[in-house]
Amino acid sequence: MPEAAESSRRLGTSKASIDRRWALAIDALLDGDPTRVASFSTKFAGVVYPGEPLRTSIWSDSGRFLIRTTAPSRDDAPVLTDTILTVMPS
Repeated sequence: MPEAAESSRRLGTSKASIDRRWALAIDALLDGDPTRVASFSTKFAGVVYPGEPLRTSIWSDSGRFLIRTTAPSRDDAPVLTDTILTVMPS
């Protein structure tokens, strides 16, 4: 995380980058075992401004996670949509 924090400081924000945010979320969903990722897909649906808060919603559905990320400060404008993380059983 120090690298993400340093990058964020250079951008003038204390927030971690969206890629770091996803890395932490995937790690939590997979119990720290990234080899369980069978597939991952997403669509970039909008921009993210430096320091902007994000809201990520995750639903579990038969061995996969359906994920959506929005910008709540802009009326939940979509940022990432149609995200599917398929996992292999542990």
